[in-house]
Amino acid sequence: MSPYLLKMNSVNIFSTPLWIWSTGLTISELDELRELALENERAGHGLSASNNEFAFHSPINFKGSFQNLPGSKKLAMLFRQCLCEYGYKINAVNICYWSIISRKYSYNSKHNHGDSLLSSALYISVPKGSGEIKFHDPRPGKLMSNTLGLDPNNTQHQAMKVTPATGMLVVFPSFLEHEVTMTLSDEPRIIYSFNVSPINS
Repeated sequence: MSPYLLKMNSVNIFSTPLWIWSTGLTISELDELRELALENERAGHGLSASNNEFAFHSPINFKGSFQNLPGSKKLAMLFRQCLCEYGYKINAVNICYWSIISRKYSYNSKHNHGDSLLSSALYISVPKGSGEIKFHDPRPGKLMSNTLGLDPNNTQHQAMKVTPATGMLVVFPSFLEHEVTMTLSDEPRIIYSFNVSPINS
């Protein structure tokens, strides 16, 4: 065999991690989180962010510290594992959260989460017709790539959608731009979002 045909090594550089977890939260914990979000919506103190007028965005940390949330220990363990796999050794982090209740015709426009390291979405209620989270390739050069003939399941496309399920936690670097497609369900789609940031020592 010609030495010019030998393949010495192949690596995929500058990739972006995406973690999709089954959290193991109990039905009781999910029910508590759902009711907390709905109670907050009834209080009517919503914010305007990437959500349109058909979605309710709660205040940040509306129940106090992250540790006050049902299932927080399980979630913190998953965030810690993501940080380790991402290559960070951090002794202490700050985790802030908020809930989003998406009614029919709601969506979230493309955005990222500044001033944090990791962000995530925890799916509490996902009725049929719920919007999907859609991630956009952060590399400008990919805009010039020819996608003709690419495998449609290839994660190196310019955008990738994740279909949510109840109890799923999707974690991603905070710089990664993402949006949520329109919800067409008559029942509310309920999530909690989290930002994980290092605490400076």
